[in-house]
Amino acid sequence: MIISAIQGIGAEKVGGDLLGTIFHDLIPYEVRKIVAAYYTNVLAAEFLAMLTVENENIKGVDFACGSGGLLVSTYRQKKRFIESKRSFRSEDHIKFIENDLLGVDVMPFAANIAASNLALQTPELFTNKINIAIWDSTELVPNSKIPSLAHIKYSVRGQQFIEAYSKKGQLEKRKGRVQLSSEESEDIELGKYDLVIMNPPFTRQERIPKEYKDKLYERFSDYEKIIDGQMSYYSYFILLADKFLKENGKFAFVLPAAFLRNKSILNLRKYIIDNYNVDYIISGKTKLNFSEATWRREILFVASKATEDLDTKILMLNDLPENSTDLLKLTDKIKKSNKPYKDEQINNMIVPKKELKENLDWFRFIVHLGDMDMNDVWDLLIKNSLLDKFDDIYSIDNIVIRGIETYQDMKVQYYTIPSNVKRAIRKEDVWIFDEKIKGGITVSNRYAKDNKINIPENSYDLALRTISDNDKLEIGDKTDYVVIDDFTDSNKFFFGERTEFKDKLDKWGKYVESRKGNLIILRRYPILAPGTFNVCYYSNLKIAGPGTTWMLNLEDDEAKIITLWFYCSINIVQIFRVRVEDVWIDIHKWILKDMFILNPKKLDAKDKKILLKLFEEIKNISFINLYSQYTDNFEVRKRLDKTLLTILGYREEEIEEILKKLYDYILTQFSYIIDVMESQKMK
Repeated sequence: MIISAIQGIGAEKVGGDLLGTIFHDLIPYEVRKIVAAYYTNVLAAEFLAMLTVENENIKGVDFACGSGGLLVSTYRQKKRFIESKRSFRSEDHIKFIENDLLGVDVMPFAANIAASNLALQTPELFTNKINIAIWDSTELVPNSKIPSLAHIKYSVRGQQFIEAYSKKGQLEKRKGRVQLSSEESEDIELGKYDLVIMNPPFTRQERIPKEYKDKLYERFSDYEKIIDGQMSYYSYFILLADKFLKENGKFAFVLPAAFLRNKSILNLRKYIIDNYNVDYIISGKTKLNFSEATWRREILFVASKATEDLDTKILMLNDLPENSTDLLKLTDKIKKSNKPYKDEQINNMIVPKKELKENLDWFRFIVHLGDMDMNDVWDLLIKNSLLDKFDDIYSIDNIVIRGIETYQDMKVQYYTIPSNVKRAIRKEDVWIFDEKIKGGITVSNRYAKDNKINIPENSYDLALRTISDNDKLEIGDKTDYVVIDDFTDSNKFFFGERTEFKDKLDKWGKYVESRKGNLIILRRYPILAPGTFNVCYYSNLKIAGPGTTWMLNLEDDEAKIITLWFYCSINIVQIFRVRVEDVWIDIHKWILKDMFILNPKKLDAKDKKILLKLFEEIKNISFINLYSQYTDNFEVRKRLDKTLLTILGYREEEIEEILKKLYDYILTQFSYIIDVMESQKMK
């Protein structure tokens, strides 16, 4: 019905990927979030095709084709080459959709829309043979076949996600070649391709079922030395592209920016730079993203399967042009320029292949281009003799550990006791702190408040169920609790399906003890959330933080000084520079290692006394949220920043100039994130 309606209004008169847009909006947003199935922006798809499709004879494939937007853009670019020489003919259309272009998707609805989408690129021509298939692409290998599917009506019965992967090792779905009529169709013969173009699913590795992950290891066994168990799902599609590419062929992907830095993909980046030339790495400077309805920071990544030592063009776009004509001009300018330049549209950096080989953190180039106004100030600040990398002062691997979370067969919410209902972040958080009593605490059932239990003090420990709404630098007595040992009324505490968790208390108690510390650094958090007041806390007592934090045990004075450092604006700038996402900040351990901190061991007695006195004076002040600290002239913020810059050796007039640049930069970053949140309805 949808397709018939579109044909009725004359879809050929509407610019861009109309069917793809409709397809994307038909999938509920919550479903798109689960499978990370984000629709490629029409102009971004055109841009990627313009950069990579070099003639009308290119054979291309999209192994995660969705509605077919990237295939449509490839079709249109091939068509442009023909129309530059002669008129476009019916045999060209048939060749494109029956032979040159292949699309595969695991979602039946998407694959059928892609088939219709390609067929309607020249709607006056009819065909029922089209190279679109419903299949799990990771199964495919060159020189094999995808069988035909009997009829379109059998392929629209439901969606298939990797979460639906059964323990039998099969996706329970109908799969095969899509047909647009009931007539018999041929199998699709798979070969090798000139171009693999994709916006693969960004599914985090934690969401990949173990049974399916085992299958992925098996299917990509030839890449055993590259695969890391922490790799996200999109990484396997890069390996898939490698399988199917001809020599000198290209792969062109929309990828999360984290690809350029994540440690789990280090071996994959090494493989790429050893076997490919990286042609382009393209990022957006402000709120530009290449997929619709995603908060993830994205890039366009293009590489050629060749081993010559060619330079890489790394570009930061202010925005994409508003139409294909202007986009063609932009693409032509990018292709022809072999020198660094900057104009109102682009910052362009030329990087020798040797630099990409020597340091596999490619995200550093994006940081440099995106923070041009901050680079000089930042380079000056981090050269200060009192600043060192975290790992150079402390052995991070030995002292840093995640807070408590669901671990193996033990669920964190069945053991923790929030201090109030507001801190009960899941419905499974049943027991809520009621009051302190002699020798222990009383807790009550949030769903039956008359149901109360006394827990002796040797059976619980201090913990944080969530870091949200902790508005002071020192945790103090504003804590939650966690049960660590058996007690008289434990049968009431561990009731129903929770009964089995009582038997694991000994194991759980040892686990909690290993996760306690006095310095709590936020590991994963939404930086603009109303409940984000700080990015680091000190506790005067050892406490177990939540799994979204890093826990450290340091000398108390050093922990207090590092807490102040993490709160200061120099470090907030650093967080923005090291981040690989936008709305959510992820401080991985390997990122933490390389972060600069004020080295407490280098401070003289006078400066150390100044900082510790400051900590004592502000530790119990209720902070406003991090965003408001910069918009509402929060005095504590300025006081700390000025104190630290003075200790770093700057004069008063220098401090004012530095702070203006730091604050302007931070506000710009906040503004950018707000734009992303609003545009993607993430508020």
